[in-house]
Amino acid sequence: MYIFRNTIIGALAGLLIYFLLSIKLCGIKDNGSISQKLLGKWVAVKVEGKHIFNDDSESMTATMPPEGDFIQFTQDKEGDSGIFTTVQYGREENGKWELSAKERIITITYTSFEPSFIMFRRIESISDSDLILTEDGELIKKWVEVNHIMEDSPKKIVGGYLMEQYVRKD
Repeated sequence: MYIFRNTIIGALAGLLIYFLLSIKLCGIKDNGSISQKLLGKWVAVKVEGKHIFNDDSESMTATMPPEGDFIQFTQDKEGDSGIFTTVQYGREENGKWELSAKERIITITYTSFEPSFIMFRRIESISDSDLILTEDGELIKKWVEVNHIMEDSPKKIVGGYLMEQYVRKD
């Protein structure tokens, strides 16, 4: 009886480990599909946020995007990268994107600007029809540093947040 019970416990422990590994591997597979879900045209429906400065002042950046604003992600090769086209306030821009699936962060490089301009967005949620991108204080600081924003000014951006909400447009 003792051996039988230990065998069952061992088998159950093995099944539990197998189950947990399966979940972990499925999660990795799911993260890989984030870039596939990202592909396509997304129409902006809401943008809100603010910048916080080193003098404790704030600048609201909340806007309702004009009708027709969108971002479209296409894949130029297999993997988690590609090209994008966007229209913001009637102006068309383009560049490259790369996804860090583990961190769910998209690095967006506008190559239509000279010099190139880089932004970072976290994929807060994504489904077949909805996309929410965010930028927290740390990503804003990274954006400021990489692009040399307000570098020569005594007033510096030191934090803030941004949320962009999109719906899929086929």
